[in-house]
Amino acid sequence: MTTSATTDRKSQTVRIRTLSDHRIILKSYVNISRSPTHLHNLEPNRKVNLRKITKRQFDSYCYSRNPLLRMLSMEVSWYEAFDRKILAVVVLDYTDKDYGYVILGRDASKMFRCIDMGSEFYKTPEDAEKALESVVLKFNNDGQDLYPQGDEKQIPNEILIPCVKNQQLHPYFKVLITEPRFEAAKYLINEIAYSYIDVDGNYIKEFQTNGFDSRLWELYLYVYLYDTGASIIRDCVAPDYHISVFGEELFIEAVTVNPSQNKERPDPAPPTTNEEAAILIRDYLPIKYGSTLYSKLQKNTGTNHMSPENRLSLPSTIFICQVL
Repeated sequence: MTTSATTDRKSQTVRIRTLSDHRIILKSYVNISRSPTHLHNLEPNRKVNLRKITKRQFDSYCYSRNPLLRMLSMEVSWYEAFDRKILAVVVLDYTDKDYGYVILGRDASKMFRCIDMGSEFYKTPEDAEKALESVVLKFNNDGQDLYPQGDEKQIPNEILIPCVKNQQLHPYFKVLITEPRFEAAKYLINEIAYSYIDVDGNYIKEFQTNGFDSRLWELYLYVYLYDTGASIIRDCVAPDYHISVFGEELFIEAVTVNPSQNKERPDPAPPTTNEEAAILIRDYLPIKYGSTLYSKLQKNTGTNHMSPENRLSLPSTIFICQVL
């Protein structure tokens, strides 16, 4: 899938690429986003405010890499610049064994996306970093905090700004936004939400009110599915996730098994012995799980939420539970 027209290597190299073209590899960073957490041990660049960070730190911003990207290239080093206004990454092209870079800035929905990239590839990652150092300078003091792409379909999901009255807020949500000990979690959740597509338009309200537990579980699964390289297709309200992995499609419903709200049928007391725990697992938990799963199954087997095309080719649905 790669075509090369190469003159003398010492003079000028002209490459015409298709699938492995750097425009395909680097523009695979169409959507990228996350948060300013744990930014200790950063390595300042000697010339400009370009700071090398770890992959884990970079991943705390990045939620929307194209799944195809990991098949074509490998990330080598990661950077932030100008008080995290800009992110950057140096990548290795698997096909030609050379290096390029991508520069990312926030779009109108506050996701980090590609705003610039190397016009050529380099023999070593050090050469790519050197080129990155000079190019990134143009984004300093350019008067922009956002770099709109023109295709944004939603305003930023400001999930932590209350949209209901204080008395309606879930107590756990209040703790999250007010207590300093949860500041790292707050930043992470906020950044994840920028890349999350709210299909039914109720996610933020429910996250802040009586749906906090279930909506947080959905957000956790969203990050997990993204990290596994699945393509998340947001084309229906229910089930929660429609994903594709190498062409195999399935639906996933996020389920929380909640404490009983029926005073006449309370949950049993926590076991105090191994024998009590064994009885609880054998006799009670199957009913507890089964009731929740059955209710969800009845709710989601209706196809009124889905397009006619999806009704005809409905893949299997996996129910993933979390016990609260």
